[in-house]
Amino acid sequence: MRALLWGLHGLAWLAIGLADLPFVVQGTASVLVGLSLIMLPSPQTCRLRADPKGALYYSAGAVPDSPWVVCQVDGASHVTPLYCSLILNLQKDGQGEQRRVLILPDSLSSDDFRRLRVWLRRWGAHEH
Repeated sequence: MRALLWGLHGLAWLAIGLADLPFVVQGTASVLVGLSLIMLPSPQTCRLRADPKGALYYSAGAVPDSPWVVCQVDGASHVTPLYCSLILNLQKDGQGEQRRVLILPDSLSSDDFRRLRVWLRRWGAHEH
């Protein structure tokens, strides 16, 4: 996804350069495209762990020492054969917090993705 965004920004720069516009307009547009690229949110890695009894745990980051937090799948989450879009309600330190997680099939093995979809259908996400 990040490569696609970089490519689209490159195409925008190319289009600006090829457009018959005054130099000031081209320069301003190029700077704005550059700022847009710099300000892209960086994707954050997270880990999910589910148990057979229906509990789901969330850990921010890929660091093995990151703490696991109990979470629940919000009813607005979507599960499809192409992706899982999850809204997780975290409960940590007595505070409620939400995290949005997009899981694409190529981010884990096909068998694990299938098992995740089955688990989510059983324990709380809507299939579309």
